Amino acid sequence: MATDARTAKELAFHARHYVTAVAEQLLAESIPVRSVHACGPYAEPGQTFVDVEGGITFTDRLDDQLGGNDCGLHWSGTSGWCFYNNHGAYSDFLAGARWLGDGLVPEPRRVAAFFSLVRLAPSEAGNPERPYYRQEGRDFPELLKRLAPHVPPVESPSHLPGPRFTQAQAVAYQRRVLASLAAQGPDPVIDLPVRASELEALAHLLEYVEAVSSPFGPGTVAAHFAQDLRGRRGGGYESVYRHHAAVDYAVELRERLERNSRPPGDGESSL
Repeated sequence: MATDARTAKELAFHARHYVTAVAEQLLAESIPVRSVHACGPYAEPGQTFVDVEGGITFTDRLDDQLGGNDCGLHWSGTSGWCFYNNHGAYSDFLAGARWLGDGLVPEPRRVAAFFSLVRLAPSEAGNPERPYYRQEGRDFPELLKRLAPHVPPVESPSHLPGPRFTQAQAVAYQRRVLASLAAQGPDPVIDLPVRASELEALAHLLEYVEAVSSPFGPGTVAAHFAQDLRGRRGGGYESVYRHHAAVDYAVELRERLERNSRPPGDGESSL
């Protein structure tokens, strides 16, 4: 049975928000989430999909830690969440997947807990047997009701799933950077051999972070950090105590965050 365009669009929209809610939880637990995606029913020449699905991908470094293959979390509109580690053709990417088996729309914290087990033992987490909670292509109104709690109100700044994920990712990394730079306790100066070319490349990377960062992200910290590295070049150990703009900024911003019930991000925007 063909699905009308409006229903297909609503399914993709709701699924994207649900997947983003799970990604937000993973980011809050310091998981390096790269992207989220979702789609509803569609019909194209040579290819038809009659249900709804979504997923979360991670950085290459985390992929390597989990086996070095194309892997990630996948949400199926009939079977819920699974972890896949693709060893073969993409058309078969769910072969060998480990299924959470905790219902169709489990809470984000439950999915994050499942992924924590995956990181400890990818081949043992979950269950290899795929569950089925609803029939493919059926009961879309009921599914939309179940996904609706994860969709912010229309008047919310995060009502659109794309900007919502971008902001969540920026906020997560901003907080991690602040936690590192403004950490209390011993902070020794270490030996770190580095080539001049590598330091130059790092400066370009920091400039890139500054250029692409949203007001919620670590762009300003990156700019201060680059300034510090330039100032310390050739200055010996003592240069650490002369050039520390990034640490100063991080401490100041973190204190401001703690004083504010709705903490601002990097700059003046509130989170």
